[in-house]
Amino acid sequence: MMLPTKNGRNFLWLVWALVLVPFPRWGSLVRIYVTNSAGDSVHVIDPATNKVVQVIKGIEAAHGINFSPDGARVYISNEAENTLDVVDRKSGRIVKKVALSGHPNNIAVTKDGKRVVVAVAEEAGALDFIDTISLTRAKTIPVNGRQHNVYVTPDGKYSVSGSTRSNVISVVDLQTEQPAWELKLDAGIRPMTFDVGPDGSTRRIFAQLSNLNGFAVVDFAGRKEIEKSSFRTNPPGMAHRSNAWGRLLTASASRRTEGPSGLPASWPTLFLFTRFPISSFRETSRCLSSSSSNSRNRSARCQIGSPSHLTAS
Repeated sequence: MMLPTKNGRNFLWLVWALVLVPFPRWGSLVRIYVTNSAGDSVHVIDPATNKVVQVIKGIEAAHGINFSPDGARVYISNEAENTLDVVDRKSGRIVKKVALSGHPNNIAVTKDGKRVVVAVAEEAGALDFIDTISLTRAKTIPVNGRQHNVYVTPDGKYSVSGSTRSNVISVVDLQTEQPAWELKLDAGIRPMTFDVGPDGSTRRIFAQLSNLNGFAVVDFAGRKEIEKSSFRTNPPGMAHRSNAWGRLLTASASRRTEGPSGLPASWPTLFLFTRFPISSFRETSRCLSSSSSNSRNRSARCQIGSPSHLTAS
């Protein structure tokens, strides 16, 4: 929750959160979904009141979370049962647990809402494609290395996923459901985000790497790494091995970066639950808690904003 300090500034604790501007179809509806990785429930918070307005029960070790474009469903990857749990958003009731090919991590929803892409964190690596009409696993696509994060590109044409073990970014063509290309970097692939060209096509991938206080920049069309950006110092209050996606955002906000001048110019509002004052950003992304190698030690994960406007990270 948000806690005031004696100087009147607001700080957030325990997990990271992004507050996004609601889309017209959702009016003023904004909700915070906190997946309690060490528990068996998901808490839904109204940021206007800072109160829990719903508790989704029966999902142990929840990991990834995302939403159908119409906001009717919540999709949550369940690490304890190796399932994708489908939840009715209004009632909080679990509609179905879809069996996966292996241990899941994060998830993404295609722009048309017809498929959920699940990153499978088992060797040799795979993406499960879930049909949201039949609520069945329609296809499993082998990729290089156990997967952690998966995304759908802004133009909706590709899924992009990363392996922290093989150091490979895997790109899958969503039309053919076949691997399109892959790129091996020099460290494990952590959270990613994208920017687009004038025609709306995906232009670059910004990928945070393991043990790098910064991120790599990948030319999407050229399929190659073109640059690395390193931060001069860690923002205060964050451990060395904390998730550097937060470091990327905070450093970008304070202009404390070394590297490409072509970073996104502005970002969405970011709240860090580690005694960080509120900063301003623009891009849509999901947020993660500081993590260790053991998923049970993570405190929580969250996605915040209009359900139709969220992406998995």
